[in-house]
Amino acid sequence: MAKGFDLKQPLRQLNLFDDWLVVRGATIPPDPPRYILAQRLAKQLDKDGEITSRSLTAEANRVFGGTQAEGLYSSKDAYDAMEVAFNIHLSKTERADWNNQDANWARDKARELTQRVLKLPRQSRRDEEMEEFQQFSTPPALSLVANWVANIQPTDVMMEPSAGSGDLAIWAKIAGAEVVLNEISQRRQELLSSLFPEARLFRENAEQLDNVLPLDVAPTVIVMNPPFSASAGRVHGQRDTAIGARHIEQALRRLQDNGRLVAVVGRGMAADRPAFKKWWKEIEEKYHVRANIGISGKEYARYGTTFDNQILVIDKTGSTTQPVLTGRVESVADLPALLEGIRNERPQIERSVVKSAVSGDPQTVSDTVRPIDGAGESGPDPRSTGAQSPGDGGDRGATSSDGKALGKSGMGDVVNDGIGAGSGVRNKTVGDAGGSGGTDPGGDSGVDKSKNVRTVTIETKSGEPREFSDSVFVHYAPQRLSIPGARQHPGKLVQAAAMSAVEPPAPTYAPTLPENVIRDGLLSLAQLEAVVYAGQAHSGILPNGSRKGFFIGDGTGVGKGREISGIILDNMMQGRNKAVWISFNEGLLEDAKRDFSAIGGDPEKIFYQGKTKAGGEITRRDGILFTTYSTLRGGEKKQANDQGQSAGKTRIQQIMEWLGKDFDGVIAFDEAHSMGNAIAIKGKRGVRKPSQQAIAGINLQHELPHARVLYVSATGATEISNLRYADRLGLWGEGTSFADANAFIENVSNGGIASMELISRDMKALGMYVSRSLSYDGVSYERLEHTLSALQEDIYNELAGAWQVVLNNVEEALKITQAGSNGNAKSAALSQFWGAHQRFFNQIITAMQTPRVIDDIRHQLDAGNVAVIQLVNTNEAAQERIIAEATANNAALEDLDFTPRQLLLDYVRNGFPVAAYEESQDENGNVVYVPVRDSEGNQVFDREAIALRDALLETLQQIRVPENPLDSIINSFGPDRVAEVTGRGRRFVQVRDDEGNLKIVEERRGRNASMRDAEAFQNNKKDILIFSGAGGTGYSFHADNEAHNQRKRIHYILQPGWQADKAVQGFGRTHRTNQAHEPHYVLPTTNLKAQKRFVSSIARRLDQLGALTRGQREATSQGIFTAS
Repeated sequence: MAKGFDLKQPLRQLNLFDDWLVVRGATIPPDPPRYILAQRLAKQLDKDGEITSRSLTAEANRVFGGTQAEGLYSSKDAYDAMEVAFNIHLSKTERADWNNQDANWARDKARELTQRVLKLPRQSRRDEEMEEFQQFSTPPALSLVANWVANIQPTDVMMEPSAGSGDLAIWAKIAGAEVVLNEISQRRQELLSSLFPEARLFRENAEQLDNVLPLDVAPTVIVMNPPFSASAGRVHGQRDTAIGARHIEQALRRLQDNGRLVAVVGRGMAADRPAFKKWWKEIEEKYHVRANIGISGKEYARYGTTFDNQILVIDKTGSTTQPVLTGRVESVADLPALLEGIRNERPQIERSVVKSAVSGDPQTVSDTVRPIDGAGESGPDPRSTGAQSPGDGGDRGATSSDGKALGKSGMGDVVNDGIGAGSGVRNKTVGDAGGSGGTDPGGDSGVDKSKNVRTVTIETKSGEPREFSDSVFVHYAPQRLSIPGARQHPGKLVQAAAMSAVEPPAPTYAPTLPENVIRDGLLSLAQLEAVVYAGQAHSGILPNGSRKGFFIGDGTGVGKGREISGIILDNMMQGRNKAVWISFNEGLLEDAKRDFSAIGGDPEKIFYQGKTKAGGEITRRDGILFTTYSTLRGGEKKQANDQGQSAGKTRIQQIMEWLGKDFDGVIAFDEAHSMGNAIAIKGKRGVRKPSQQAIAGINLQHELPHARVLYVSATGATEISNLRYADRLGLWGEGTSFADANAFIENVSNGGIASMELISRDMKALGMYVSRSLSYDGVSYERLEHTLSALQEDIYNELAGAWQVVLNNVEEALKITQAGSNGNAKSAALSQFWGAHQRFFNQIITAMQTPRVIDDIRHQLDAGNVAVIQLVNTNEAAQERIIAEATANNAALEDLDFTPRQLLLDYVRNGFPVAAYEESQDENGNVVYVPVRDSEGNQVFDREAIALRDALLETLQQIRVPENPLDSIINSFGPDRVAEVTGRGRRFVQVRDDEGNLKIVEERRGRNASMRDAEAFQNNKKDILIFSGAGGTGYSFHADNEAHNQRKRIHYILQPGWQADKAVQGFGRTHRTNQAHEPHYVLPTTNLKAQKRFVSSIARRLDQLGALTRGQREATSQGIFTAS
């Protein structure tokens, strides 16, 4: 058989119900069978002027090679071909200047077309698609009049958004106009591509027309007949006239200014219909509505319906300023006389050339401002959804925030303060970091063999009665344990009064340690107590068969690093020569080496997992594997596939292979609160997902049931749900009152703080927990209140008003995009708003009180003291975005704006709801709202919402905002006096040039910048130090007796943040053992009542932290954080 289509031969191979697969680059037959049928029928019309049902069926059977009964085509295929045939016939027989004729001509032509249609078969059969999509084509007479009223000229760009079989567009083609067509039906689009080979053709849902089409599609006139009430099949059987209205709205948005829209709609959109009264009012405020005239539906009879219509004429020339022409006609032929004046008054328009905002594929539509990942930040509580990103986040491990490299770092040799609690700045590393690729040091315990090793002698003593006290803390000494020759802790220790009333069990475990550990006081009696009770707990087995764990909840100054080292060394002395030490970041590896070395261990036994590739094998025969939580959750990126490739190895698998499944050594979870977000929690704004690193930590415990698990954290949990990671404490499950972790969390939460206080006390009584802290004797506290000036109050009120405007715009955008009808989308949008709102005002309040803090710092420096300033963050990410934008625009450094304004602008850019949503149906038949996708599956963004956002950004550029607090302090005192221990890679500071003028210069901060600044502060070369939550981990800034700078620390809690555990850890940077002076804590506040919300929030969390970790709610806040 010859290639191609022979109009005289039947086509037997084609199944009409198969969609045509269009492959780029493939050879596509120019004329599909439906169009071949249309061409044959058009010839019949040219010859006879009519098509009968018999001739239609006969011709269709010949083209499709069989009958409808055989399933080779449907009645709708034949009807569509017949409509296209009529349009082909019109294109051959109608005059090109039809558009310039008067009303009388239009009337007569409409009557003629009505009569010609009577010579076509009645479309009496409907299929499911026709019903569901309301595919009722426009009769030729009505098509003519609609186009005539539109006054289409050859210079126009005419668009038909729901093109069907081209009944409306054919008149624009005859007139010589440029044609743009959109049709969601693949079958009909196929016909259109043949009938309009020069037209731009799209296949999108016209309810999203303006949102989804490329920006260079700019019609000057739109003639349309949208589905009156159908939702393009998304909600089966749904009929809602508002759907047709959305088609009109989208078309009007896409229409060029001064353009005209003519639409044929259902009678439900008549001007007098109550349901559309509000809608018409809104439309008339935006556009010039010229006419809304009813038409009898009798002329639709041959197209399968008699539903009455309306013809709308709307000009995009501003609001409606004159009465709208209304009324009703029985015949389409009556319309030209009514509409001739409006037709002739069509505004003049110059075609605009609009370049597509999307490079490359012109059909790709995206929000050009929103980042690709849509990240944005979460709500006000950083522990809520999004606080810890899911996934392994790459397998880089956590590094210290300032990018500090391992190796030589700091201040001379290790200073033995008796506890390893830190002596000023981090000390330099002892030995190389090691790694799997290094030389294997052998299978010993890592202890100098010249030192005698013995089992420690322990003695049990009776518990001493405690006197009742109103104090929050009481002096601490081991209650049941005595070790001959052991030294007391060099610093005074205390425990919460409530905890002191609870006795631990009698000690029964005797650790094995080098003699000099006891003799030389390398571990104090308090630290040895932790080693004893950890070994005792590890000797027990839980009812589920796992080994019991132990929790060290000691505060700063007790020496948790040495306690971990002591527990690991004890096990190594007994032949368990492998251990795992997990901590917050890679920078803490130095501290681990220091502490292990300080008690007699070989620091080269400690090696970093990150030195071994994720897919590699750890080749060390033994030693202490140091890793981070972020490394633990990572692994290889390889995915399993059908080509035989296996999934990549995880870091947990790597550890398991090294340890072996029967491993019974120590796994120490240092900074264990890093696993706090370990369970999905349903909140007011959705579900907070568990973090991957928390799940990784739990999985490691499950995989190694015989391991001796040790949890270490001064701030173990601020919420009861954050204890979920502590599987080995036996708080839930078999043998307890709680079936599982969820039951434990629910019941304890219901009991409030009082129940939480009992948890830590019970753990101590069972021998699973110790919690001591450095005494607060001599520590003083102060609130520094700043009264806002008149100017500051004015700025604050202006900012509050700006955020109210933003909220109003967000709510409007939720309506425009229909995201407000999707519970999750609305919740996420509002969560982002309120989260950004609270972060912004936290920063603003901090900035407004900073001038008062600067004045107080000057006073303290004059008195001979030094200042330590605690911040939560530096807003470096916002700074980098500003710099990137300024670099692209060649802006001067002096023009850069690093104020908190960027927080607001970033929210509006990245968090403003612009993703479009539409009504759909789920698998149960329920109506839901889902994100809109275009024909290629790309997400669609609502252009009206984008315009709303962009206008808002322009407005917000002008608001007044105070200076960034960090920059304000550095600029006030100069970079030579201020040590910065944060994560910033660069900063922009004010300096004076040779002529004494201030200028802005960029100051790069390398990998060791924070360490050098901390050393300069401790060496008394700088008298002000600022540290952030990210940058300060692992550092000590106290008045160390071994440091040059022994001046009293005035610790300003300038920005405490939301996380109680981070705030408490910040306190510990300046209050440690072996200090010349206790710190003086200052909490700056303002007279703003709104600030009490921030203070009361941190106070509540500190109470919970105290209850869960100290057995007493007042044990962490010290009274400085209250709502009063």
